[in-house]
Amino acid sequence: MGYNYRLSELASALGRVQLSRIDEILSQRHAAAERYQELLSGVPEIEPPPFALPRRIISWFVYVVRLRADSIAPDQIGFRDRVQAALGAEGIASGNYFAPIHQLPAWRKHPSAATRLPHTESIARRTLAVPFFNRITADQQQEVIETLIRAVREL
Repeated sequence: MGYNYRLSELASALGRVQLSRIDEILSQRHAAAERYQELLSGVPEIEPPPFALPRRIISWFVYVVRLRADSIAPDQIGFRDRVQAALGAEGIASGNYFAPIHQLPAWRKHPSAATRLPHTESIARRTLAVPFFNRITADQQQEVIETLIRAVREL
């Protein structure tokens, strides 16, 4: 169900070269995640992801925040989408993460698609991936978070 994606030889060659600097890449991503954590501390409307997990190392391929349910009126279905649009209007890209598997197109015809998972669906409607890449600067992150906070508080 779905697609079978394979890396091209060119993408594989690029990936192989990047593996030679994996420690540097992971260090940069860890530092960027740490900056986001600091910028979001004390912001009750936005829940950052856990920064550390027991006996695990987080690779930080994406940084996903969760808009807190208690800061959103129950009738505000689509609030995350409006926050995302407000970020986009300021030139800040963001993404919806993670879509519940039972709602993905490849699964819609599966018998389990009728399953209701209210907790999962509630969280999915409130998650937002913010810009995150190896060389994101502190100033860029500051702008992202200031714009995100403003959008959450003004909508």
